[in-house]
Amino acid sequence: MSCLSMFWARYLARHPHEAASAAWGYTMSESQFAVLLTLGASLSWSFFDTCRKVLAPRVDPIPLTAIFAWFQVPIFLGWALWSSSLEIASGYLFPGFMVLVFNLIACLCFFEALRRSPLSVTVPILSFVPAFAGVGGWLLLGEELSLSQWGGVILVGGGTLFLNARRDELWNVWKLVQSLGRESGSLLMVVVAFCWSTTSVFDKIAMQYASAEAHAGVQVLALGAVLTVWLAAKGKVAELGGVRNHLPVFISGGFLSIAALSLQLHAVQVLYVGLMEAIKRACGIVFAIVLGRLLFKEDITLGKIIACGLMIAGIYLLS
Repeated sequence: MSCLSMFWARYLARHPHEAASAAWGYTMSESQFAVLLTLGASLSWSFFDTCRKVLAPRVDPIPLTAIFAWFQVPIFLGWALWSSSLEIASGYLFPGFMVLVFNLIACLCFFEALRRSPLSVTVPILSFVPAFAGVGGWLLLGEELSLSQWGGVILVGGGTLFLNARRDELWNVWKLVQSLGRESGSLLMVVVAFCWSTTSVFDKIAMQYASAEAHAGVQVLALGAVLTVWLAAKGKVAELGGVRNHLPVFISGGFLSIAALSLQLHAVQVLYVGLMEAIKRACGIVFAIVLGRLLFKEDITLGKIIACGLMIAGIYLLS
C-alpha cells in the first residue's frame, strides 16, 4: 500500500462517521480526495513548466531531462523503501517499458518545443492530453466515455486551433488549421500530448504490479540511465553539469516535479485517466497563459482567450 493510500486509510479509521457518510455523498470520498490530489499536481506541473521554460534556452534538452531524472531517483526509491512498498511483480515489465519509451519521447520534445515557441502557445496545446487519454483509457482500460465527454474531446481539439491564430483568421476554419503549424513548437507539443496521455494509461496499468513510489523510482532511474548512456556515447556527459549556474531554478523544479508526479500517480489510481488529465489541464491552461504573461511578457491575444474558453468548456464536459 502506498504512503498516501495509508494516510487515507488511517484518516477514515480515525473518522468512522466520515467514512460512513462518504458513502451517502455527505463528505469527502476517496474520489474527491483524488481530485484534490490532481489539483495539487496541476499546480506543481504548472510551476515546474515555468522552471523548464527558464532552463530550456540555457541547457540542452537531453542533459536537462537526465539531470532532473537523477534528482528524483533517491527520493522516490527512498520513499518506496521507507514505506516497504518496493516490491514489483513480474507483470510490470511491459507497461513499465511502454511508460519509459513514451515518457522519453515526450520529455525531449517538450524541452525542444519550449525552446522554439512561447510558453502561452505551447503548453495550452497539452489540452489534447485529456482527449487522447480519454480514448486511450477507453481502448486499454475499458473506461467508457459518455456522449457529453466525447463533446468535450471535440471542444478541446477545436480550442487548440485558436492558440496561434491572428485576429483575421479566427473565423476561417482552413486558416485556423494552418495557424497550428505556424509555431514549430506547437506541432512538437501535439506529439508530447499524445505521448503523455499514453504514458498515463500505461502508468495506471503498471501500478497494478507496483506501488506509485516504486513505479516512479524505477521510471526516473531508467530514464536517467538511458539518457546518460546516450550522452556518454556522444562524449557529452559533461553537459550534465549545465545546471550548475542555475541551481535555484533547477532545485525548485526538481522538487516541484517530484510533488507533481507523486500526486498524479496516486490520483490516477482512483480517477479515470481522462478525468484526471482533464482536471490537471484545466489549471494548466490558465497558469500557462498567466505565467507566460507575468514572467516572459508574452501577449494574451483574442485567439488565446477563445482557445481557453473552448478548452475549459471541453474539459468540463470531459469531467
